Amino acid sequence: LNILLGAFGFSLIQAFISSYNMTVLGATQAAAGLPFLIAGGTVMLVAFPAALLGNKIGRRRTMMIGCLGWAAAALVIFLFASKALFIPLMVVTAAFYSLWYVNSFVTLIDSAPDDKTIGTMTALTSMANMGGMSIGPALTGLLIEASGYNYSMIFIAQTVVVVLAFLALLPVNRGEVKETA
Repeated sequence: LNILLGAFGFSLIQAFISSYNMTVLGATQAAAGLPFLIAGGTVMLVAFPAALLGNKIGRRRTMMIGCLGWAAAALVIFLFASKALFIPLMVVTAAFYSLWYVNSFVTLIDSAPDDKTIGTMTALTSMANMGGMSIGPALTGLLIEASGYNYSMIFIAQTVVVVLAFLALLPVNRGEVKETA
């Protein structure tokens, strides 16, 4: 459930960021996708430190911090639509997303009870990811249309689903780094 919700939250940016940037912030078509490029670069830069943090303080805790920071940054973008703040807030959003993303898949795979079920866990991870990436834009598109094409709604929807992803982590008690002898 956590991976489905996290993928749902990410897919909103992927699907609607250019429309948001043009309609709300007045970006040109040429510049509309730039925030996604910057966010993607941020995720790549933060990926390795996110893995190290997961190893140090625990994957679940790292993912929870990621969800809370990601939701807070998305909410700030929703509340304060500002050209000056948008790129810095997208960097913050992407950095927190990376804490969740880098640790999410390995947590589920490491939850496998034995090596024989790793393939099954990988399949479940892939299905949850694709489900979230497919459902997210479809449902959020309906929300945007119902709001009179207010593309700011992507950030309130993202905030809600990422908080739900955080809540889905509360009962998780497997998938941490295994101690070596």
